[in-house]
Amino acid sequence: MHAFEAHLSRRLPHLTVADRSVVLRTLKHMGRLLDHDGHCIGVVPLRHPHGPGRTTAVSAL
Repeated sequence: MHAFEAHLSRRLPHLTVADRSVVLRTLKHMGRLLDHDGHCIGVVPLRHPHGPGRTTAVSAL
């Protein structure tokens, strides 16, 4: 992440990184609706990559 942030800061000098997150299980991170404190308050169904109309099931936290 440091190298990527350094690259961005060279290309966009006015950029400020406000937060960062490293996530190993992306599916559990994507599709979440968060409140102001970052707590999950709902989910958004995600499209399955192998079918245009199918959605993936989002597991419980």
